[in-house]
Amino acid sequence: PIKTGEKTIVDYLIKPFNRAKEALRER
Repeated sequence: PIKTGEKTIVDYLIKPFNRAKEALRER
């Protein structure tokens, strides 16, 4: 099971990664 703290860290790491992915897709 994913803990709340772990989920926050994962979201924090995925947020910028997903943003970069969208930026690359837009180009």
